Amino acid sequence: MILLGHKYPRVRKAMAEALYLIFMELQSEFEERMGEDTYDALLMKVSDVVWDMENTNYVRDQRDEVAVLLGVKVPERKVTSGSKSLERKQNQKE
Repeated sequence: MILLGHKYPRVRKAMAEALYLIFMELQSEFEERMGEDTYDALLMKVSDVVWDMENTNYVRDQRDEVAVLLGVKVPERKVTSGSKSLERKQNQKE
C-alpha cells in the first residue's frame, strides 16, 4: 500500500499495475472474501486512477481508498515541512 503513495510516479504506476494483475489472477478468492461489488469497486479504483500524476496528495487519497476497500490499515502520512508551516499559520490565526 505504501508504494501506491510513493513520491516517484513511476513507482506508483508500477505498483498499481502489479496489484491489478494480482487482483485479476486471484479474482475468485477476492470476490469470495470481499464480495463481488467491493471487488469491482477495487478494480475500478486501481485501473481508473492516473497513478503517475504529479499530485501526490490526490494519489495518496486514492491509495487510502484502495486500502479501505481491501480492509487493510491506511498508511500514515508523513508530515512535511510545508504542512508544518501551514499548521503554524493556522494556529497563529486562532
